[in-house]
Amino acid sequence: MRNGTPPQFRKVILVTREGRQLYGDSLRGVIVRHDDAPLLDARLLTDPLALIEWCAGHFVAAGEGNLIVDIPPVYVWDDGDASRQLREFVQAVKLGGWNAGAGVELGSGWITFTAPARPAIHMAVRALMRDDRMLEASLTPNAAVERMCRYANLIGASYRATPGVSAIAALRNRYEGRRVIRRGPFDAGRTVGRPQPRWSWSPRTDERMMSSGDIHWARRPTPQERKLTRQVIGLDMRAAYLAAAAGVRLAWNAPHQTGAIMWDPTLAGFYKIDTNGHWWAQSSAQWVPIVNPIRVAADGSAWVTGPILAYLSEIGEPLPAIIDSYTAPSKEGILREWAEKMRDALPDSCTAGDPVLRSLIKASYAEGFGMMSRAGGRVQRSDWHWATMDECRIRGLRKINRAYASHAIPTLPLKIKVDCVWYPQFDGTTVEDMLCALGSDPDDTPHIGHYRVDKDECGPIDEFLSRHRIKSTETVS
Repeated sequence: MRNGTPPQFRKVILVTREGRQLYGDSLRGVIVRHDDAPLLDARLLTDPLALIEWCAGHFVAAGEGNLIVDIPPVYVWDDGDASRQLREFVQAVKLGGWNAGAGVELGSGWITFTAPARPAIHMAVRALMRDDRMLEASLTPNAAVERMCRYANLIGASYRATPGVSAIAALRNRYEGRRVIRRGPFDAGRTVGRPQPRWSWSPRTDERMMSSGDIHWARRPTPQERKLTRQVIGLDMRAAYLAAAAGVRLAWNAPHQTGAIMWDPTLAGFYKIDTNGHWWAQSSAQWVPIVNPIRVAADGSAWVTGPILAYLSEIGEPLPAIIDSYTAPSKEGILREWAEKMRDALPDSCTAGDPVLRSLIKASYAEGFGMMSRAGGRVQRSDWHWATMDECRIRGLRKINRAYASHAIPTLPLKIKVDCVWYPQFDGTTVEDMLCALGSDPDDTPHIGHYRVDKDECGPIDEFLSRHRIKSTETVS
């Protein structure tokens, strides 16, 4: 083999109409081979089960891989109805003892084949795809192999169906992988699996548990601010969700109903609190609400997660009465390895010279967080989703409120949208001063969870007000 790379380390195989193969290997990064790849055995071109078994032999070490079919038909390998042929292809493979995912029914062009003790094969049929960012129509076969192999190496899972589905698979892979334990230098060791958290949990209640989540808040500038403001500076927090996921405390096991308890920082889950009479759950132009007012019910109750209550305790506010709760012992770092893998993938994706790859990495963790709160996925933990969202909310609020309380920035932002803030800039105040006040080093590459300047969002205040349509002092949460 070229470069001495055994075929078992392949991550991606692309098959052309003529039976040529392009390989993406993972032992030494990304190696694309195509010029001397032999033609597939003619039997493989007409035998779906043989083709899948042949691919499985190449994906042994990786544990999974991608088969890209870069021709219109997939079964009889001539012009015809690709959807019908794919269904026939899947049926033939299932008769050989493999299980098939729902891709063929959904018509996405993606389908996953699994079998006991065999590598998973995520097959893509390019002729059936519509607006697929990973395998866009203009992408050459060579570039398609390289992009998919780089993606798998960067996030720790082969791409399948959507970025979010792939990100969830990467999270499961962090725990489902096996490691060797050795008692000494001469011990051959034994292979063991890692303990795994509870991947699925749904509260047994008719109430819809939704915590505060992202911040959407705006205020109209005062007449003095209109007079003194040089321009509006837009700042963006880098990879805010990843920073929150790396540090948030989550429940390892499934939460259970614990009723009207006192808040305990060693527990994680959902808390139904009474917000009546508390300023931090009310809309105002004078402060940014800690609890999203839109999430407050007519009786003043609201569901929150641990980061909200922890922050109220941190700033010395009396804790609200807890009406009901679903909790379990918390653990730090459940999502840390996964978040750090995604974090490291962002700059590495830039070096590939493929801007689409970077957008796919960002879409992966963003969509992955969203999928945690929906039923039917491989990770169904709405408590993880909302706790991470609240942690992201609190991290931004903590920076904004500290800068305001210390007068390092003499005003609240004019607008906050998720992880972006817009501040009025006065004479004598530099952008570097703002970044330092918010805990960021203006002379260093911003780390995840730190603010950086968004030059596209900087400009005159009148332009800002017109673009963002801020007409009143009412909050938009």
